[in-house]
Parts: sequence; C-alpha cells; structure tokens
Amino acid sequence: DLHRLIRRQRQDVYKRQIKKARNARTEALHGKGTAIKSERKKAMTENGAMKEYRRWLASDRVSGDMKEELLSIGDNDGEIRMRFSAPLSFGTAGLRGTMGAGINNMNVHTVAWATQGFSDYINANGGGACAIAYDTRNNSALFAQESAEVLAANGIKVYIFDSARPTPELSFAVRELGCRAGINLSLIHI
Repeated sequence: DLHRLIRRQRQDVYKRQIKKARNARTEALHGKGTAIKSERKKAMTENGAMKEYRRWLASDRVSGDMKEELLSIGDNDGEIRMRFSAPLSFGTAGLRGTMGAGINNMNVHTVAWATQGFSDYINANGGGACAIAYDTRNNSALFAQESAEVLAANGIKVYIFDSARPTPELSFAVRELGCRAGINLSLIHI
C-alpha cells in the first residue's frame, strides 16, 4: 500500500510537470493564458464577460482588425456577453460558430484553444501524429496552420496538406500515414 501511494504521488508530480511544460510551450507560441482553461471559466459570468472582453482588447496577440471589431461593440453589453460569457462549445459536427472576435466565435484564438485540448487528449492517449486538411472557404488555411502550430508545440508530429483537399483525402491520409488523429477545417468548423 505504501509503494502504491508513493508511485501515485510520483505519477501526480509527473503529470503536473507535463501539464506545466505544455502550458509553457503554448504560452510561448500564443501568449500568456492561452492554455489556462480556468481563465476561460471565469468568463461564464456577466462580470467575467466584461473582464474577458477587456483582456482581449489589452492583448498584443489580438490583431488590429480584431481590436477594431471589439471596439465597435464597446457600448453594447449584450454583444459583449454573447461573445465573451462562455467559450464556443464542441458539438457533434465539430466546433461551429460565427467568425469574429470573442471566445464564443470562430477565430485563431478559439481554434488554438480547441486544438490545445485536442493535443492534450492525443498525448494523454499515447501520442502520435495528426493529419490536417482544409478547404477553400473562409479562413480554413489560416486555421489549419494555427492548429498545426499548436500540435507541433505539444510534440505531436503534423502532416498538413499544402493546398485545399476534400474530406476523403484526409481520411485516407490518417490511415496511410498511421496518424492517431485528423483535423478537417471547413468554413466555420473543425
């Protein structure tokens, strides 16, 4: 029993060290707070939505165009709550939402956040490679590149197509390359 307890404590320490290293890699790539899920949970309240909105406005990781978009909704509390009160949720058809600024919209930041969760899952289940495909629609290539960077920062080998591909090619690539997973980016879902 004592040996099990010591082994479990060592495993817990090891898991915390791995999580800390992953968070550091993600933060180095995407900025402070990207990998910290508890920060997202704080946005669940109305007060939290305003704090998250202000955090995005103050972030040097948010593009100038996105900041302009955020400034345009500055006096619209309802819009701020809609965009920042809860993170975009993953449904049966993937991650879907309106393109725009905020944690409840599709943008490079929510794609990076979702990909970080996917990376954690892949690594927790034995690791492996991931193939990424995208189509020609809005921001698909940009989101594919963002996903690839997050996966790579987590030590996952990435195979990304060099141009738009149909979904069946991704399916084939996952099997042919022996990948653990695949990501298909198409218009507004991953």
